[in-house]
Amino acid sequence: MSPAPTHSRGASWAAARIVIALRWPIVAFWIIVAAGATGLAPSAPITGGGISGLLPEDSTPIQAEQRSFDEFAFPVLSRVVVVQHNPDGLPAQTRRDTIDAATRLLSLFNEETTETSSDSVLVALPLINSTTDIPSSTGDGTTAVTYLFTGPDISLGRQTRAAGAYADRLGGASADVVGLAGLVPAQYEQGQLIKDRLPIVEIATAAFVLLVVGIALRSILAPLVTVATALLSYLVATRLLGIAQTFVDISVPRELEPLILALLIGVVADYSLFYLYGFRRQLHSGLPRLDAARMATSDYSKVILVAGLTVAAGTASLLVAQLSLFRAFGPGLALTVLTGLAVSLTLTPALLAILGRFVFWPNRLEDPPPERRHRMIEHITRRPLAAVVTAACLIGLVLVASPVRDMSLNLSFANGLPADNPVQQAQAAADEGFAQGIISPSVLLLEGPDLTQRTDSLEQLATEIDEVPGVAGVLGPDGLPANRGREMILSPTGEAARLLLVLDADPLDANAVAIMQDLQRQLPAMLTQAELADTEATFVGDTAIATELVRQTRADFLRIAIAAPLVLLVLLVLLLRSLIAPLFLLLTSMLGVAAALGISTWVFQDTAGRTGITFYVPFATAVLLLALGSDYNVFSVGRVWEEARHRSLREALLLVVPRTNVAIRTAGIALAGSLALVALIPLWPFQEIAFTMAIGLLIDVFVIRTLLVPSLIILFGSVSMWPARPRTPHSDERPTAALNEGQR
Repeated sequence: MSPAPTHSRGASWAAARIVIALRWPIVAFWIIVAAGATGLAPSAPITGGGISGLLPEDSTPIQAEQRSFDEFAFPVLSRVVVVQHNPDGLPAQTRRDTIDAATRLLSLFNEETTETSSDSVLVALPLINSTTDIPSSTGDGTTAVTYLFTGPDISLGRQTRAAGAYADRLGGASADVVGLAGLVPAQYEQGQLIKDRLPIVEIATAAFVLLVVGIALRSILAPLVTVATALLSYLVATRLLGIAQTFVDISVPRELEPLILALLIGVVADYSLFYLYGFRRQLHSGLPRLDAARMATSDYSKVILVAGLTVAAGTASLLVAQLSLFRAFGPGLALTVLTGLAVSLTLTPALLAILGRFVFWPNRLEDPPPERRHRMIEHITRRPLAAVVTAACLIGLVLVASPVRDMSLNLSFANGLPADNPVQQAQAAADEGFAQGIISPSVLLLEGPDLTQRTDSLEQLATEIDEVPGVAGVLGPDGLPANRGREMILSPTGEAARLLLVLDADPLDANAVAIMQDLQRQLPAMLTQAELADTEATFVGDTAIATELVRQTRADFLRIAIAAPLVLLVLLVLLLRSLIAPLFLLLTSMLGVAAALGISTWVFQDTAGRTGITFYVPFATAVLLLALGSDYNVFSVGRVWEEARHRSLREALLLVVPRTNVAIRTAGIALAGSLALVALIPLWPFQEIAFTMAIGLLIDVFVIRTLLVPSLIILFGSVSMWPARPRTPHSDERPTAALNEGQR
């Protein structure tokens, strides 16, 4: 149970009096705001564009892709593919129909007719594995992949629907069409899964919070108040994000929307729990309903305000990132947390003042809960055992964190889908007839003088690239169908050429990124060997974009690893008025984050056999876990510091830690469970997010907050409060008579 600290009749007491006095208008205000937001304000802007939109427009792969489009009359990069497969071999008529359909479409495209709209497929390019001359082909005639090209700036849904219509015109199942594959349909399917499962996540999260709070407080109404406050916060926050987008660049990537839902419900539940514990304690002390509400509000509003600002500031530090995904998400998440904070600071105390003891119904609060004397806390607050506990925790956390050194990052969309998803099945069918990379080949764009006259050098370069491990095949000037070969490889101006590479890996996973990085390192030497050293060579395509995203993500991670801790350190220093304790508190939180990421790496990458962790998962979870760890520091150590003004540091720990740990453990379990339920969305990234956040919070609550931090405070003693000093600096080992008196 949280302590009832001595309040001062300062700003917090004045604010508490105002909130309780205006309890009915406050409730009415938030109801009106929620109703108005639902009916009038736009919902949060949920973004879900193609992979190219994740990089700045001036990045090398994006610029090279644009130059490739400008130089050549015929496109070669497609992100949506129709897959046909028959294990007994595609019938001859099916092959002819596939080629004829593409030829007719190409004729219309060349004639620039108006018979096709921007929503339809403009160009189709089929490849059939009927010969081993096609790189990565098995040569058994079982599989055809048709690359489709639509107009520019077409949404994922419209591209997918246009591709589906084209597949239907081929004959659907009668033409052995398995389905659509590629980045566009994979992203579209992910978005649909998230949209369909989000209500389930919302219901499950609310139910879990109801259960945890109900059991902890032995009440039915208290958890209803908690969940109602959290859901109202989410409703208002999503509408505020929609309004904010009209003024600043704030967006919520669809891939992270469920995380925001679970986080906001969990955080608001945390703050409500601390109010509820404080209110119950004041009622047990004999105060009337309104006085108890004022005292609890005065005692906890300041610490909740600082805690909420800490989380918001930590997430806002994402602004130092260069990737637009993180720069937009950081302010969006900060605004979401601030909205939940505003609701918590006003609506929760107002409801407590209105409901009074009835909020804990059917618990009648006749007898106060007994004071808990934790033997473990008494033992670890003695220096010899504190040293042992500190060493054991630090060694254990470092060992658990060690796998993070081998973490790989990937962007795989199709492989993140359930095995029975149509896009996943279509990609698997394509893989049977070709190499994995056939769904999205890479392109090497070459720019230089007289390239169309240097076909021998281009072929030599293609041969050298083909010998690099992980490259399944390369299409050069002599390897394409005669009817379109030269126009696909050699530009009309004669100043550019391109080679098509098929990798033996999913184009967006960590293996493909490693192959691309190897190619980029070896490319200068291969150009020299092929007498093409005077050309500018740039890799284009999904794998090149993924490689650049991984590089920039790692660079952004380093920036955030500096910015976020600095922001949180400043806030802890201001709150605790100390320089020593904030340092080791922040370091322990960072070690807990590393441990969570290490366990996730071991579970998903080393044990489950995945090629890597989704690129944004370590980034988002690390920032959130670090901010939430500082959040709990505010609740626990802040209380210890307040008590240390009146008694020894050890006595303050013995008095505060057992009480705060009850509230922190309940809040931590509620938040961890809320975030774990994100795994109800059957996509790899959400499994990774859910597991990492849940395990990280449990480590923070049960290891760092319960064992490591009290031990470190005892080891550092009064030095941890420097430059401030407790009133009895030499009494850390005094008998606990004063403590017993304080408890009475």
